[in-house]
Amino acid sequence: MSRGRRRPLVAVLSATLVVLAEVRAAEACDCPRPAAPEEELRKAALVFEGRAQPVERSGLPKIDTFTVTRSWKGVEPGKTVTVVRDGGNCTFRFEPDVDYLVFALRGRAGELQATICTLTSRRDAKEAERTIAGLGPSTPPQPASSVETATSAGPTATPSPFPPATETEQSASPLP
Repeated sequence: MSRGRRRPLVAVLSATLVVLAEVRAAEACDCPRPAAPEEELRKAALVFEGRAQPVERSGLPKIDTFTVTRSWKGVEPGKTVTVVRDGGNCTFRFEPDVDYLVFALRGRAGELQATICTLTSRRDAKEAERTIAGLGPSTPPQPASSVETATSAGPTATPSPFPPATETEQSASPLP
């Protein structure tokens, strides 16, 4: 084959590979682009800012634990929240000792999950500031002496002043 004929063939093959790579990436996690912060707030069971703690468990499912510093829905600042990583392609992967803005959804079994399909992000990411501005005022942090735990079943302490998750939020699942 002459050089002149190879160039178009190489270009077509390159373009095909790019398209196939994009299709494969789309199959990895197929979810709609997150909505505006107000809409994502409505859909989430919990919305908070918190620091991811080191993972102390091996195997699946992975559990991420956060100390809540600010809250917009579902949990009081100063509490601890656990989020389950189901190992799926849409699961948000947290790093320990990093601050995050978390939009937690209820999974099929009632567990809390955070996915890349929500506005969950590192707190130091540019989009986090825009999201926080769109969420409006949060509840300020509580003193360290009042740290309590919120599990996948909900807060274990005194009743929260935050509205409970609605039936729609409780049945919302990021999984197909």
